[in-house]
Amino acid sequence: MASEEADYPWYVREADGSIDFCGIPDRLLRHPELQRRGIVPTDVLKPGTVYRTLPMIEPVYVVKILNPSMEELAIYQRLLRELKRSNNHTVPCEVTLNGHPLLIMPSFDRLGSIHGGKQTAPALIDIIFQLVEGLEFLHSLRIVHMDMCPDNVIAANHHHTTVNPSAVEDRLYIIDFDSSRQFTLGPGVQRAITLPETQIEPPNGLTHFDPYSWDVYCTGRTHATKNKGKLVQNGQALRETVTSCVVTTQHGLRARFSSNRQVLEWLDRIAMPSLRPEFLDGLL
Repeated sequence: MASEEADYPWYVREADGSIDFCGIPDRLLRHPELQRRGIVPTDVLKPGTVYRTLPMIEPVYVVKILNPSMEELAIYQRLLRELKRSNNHTVPCEVTLNGHPLLIMPSFDRLGSIHGGKQTAPALIDIIFQLVEGLEFLHSLRIVHMDMCPDNVIAANHHHTTVNPSAVEDRLYIIDFDSSRQFTLGPGVQRAITLPETQIEPPNGLTHFDPYSWDVYCTGRTHATKNKGKLVQNGQALRETVTSCVVTTQHGLRARFSSNRQVLEWLDRIAMPSLRPEFLDGLL
């Protein structure tokens, strides 16, 4: 019979000591908050850490077992206090401290599902805006995500809004703060740190990075990875449309991010005609 480890992560182990990657920990099934609310995890999203209830029974929940030795609990507590802020792209969720701390959140779709999966220039610009907006909000609180990537950004669609009134259709949400950090110093002042293990490979084999700059780099790679090869079907006409959209949104973006030097420098770069091809080559 499978048994589970007492420590984090909550792996389920077989009799021979191997990990049962499809097993649901008994500790989680017996968790007092889940039992009180009738939430029964059935699917494994990340063994030992993240689980989901049956997708065909609404509402669908994702349950994450929080690591007490990391900063994720404290970070979510800060972010959830600011959930009504329009630039806060934290998923509407709950942290329970009844028993081992858990994160209970609605199940949304992957990043690529936003705008119904349409690969149009306006959708491209909206994704850029939301990613930068969400990152700027984190950095304003001196929170650095440290592992921005396509798997750590999800999107809500119309169906989600009918099940969860807190969800916003075609809105991106940043998730998975298990390797995130809180700093005393803000962008432009914080010194480089040793990078943790991340899903996006650092450029040129670098192991030390200004954490805020690392977030910006990973956000750019997240967008490029999500859209690579997806917006080429209309050729030059679509490239010109994307360029036009980028230029026409300059004013609004500058007003929104007027206090963020990194974003303003990025906007300067993509507005320069000599650099537009490089910018578009990274996105298309």
